[in-house]
Amino acid sequence: MNKAERKPAAKSLNPSMLALSGDACTKKLRSLLVQRRVKRRLTQGELAMRLGKVQSYIAKIEIGDRSLNIADLIQICRALNASPVRMLKEAIEKSYTI
Repeated sequence: MNKAERKPAAKSLNPSMLALSGDACTKKLRSLLVQRRVKRRLTQGELAMRLGKVQSYIAKIEIGDRSLNIADLIQICRALNASPVRMLKEAIEKSYTI
């Protein structure tokens, strides 16, 4: 592979940038999860059934009344047939201006 074929190096985020806008990233991630669910034409209840949860579990995650940890993110992404890594990366990229 020559230099022209290589991808440009990703901009690095330092920890202080992450600490300043963590809430923005979480909001964007929640928004992306909702968008993916709607795109897949699933109701909150249908997604909850795939996870073995109740509808209010999904509703609370989507509106921010329930924390979203990595385990939850992975389970939800699997149920939506989405990559948790790509979803998180997109949320970070759309939340931070460098």
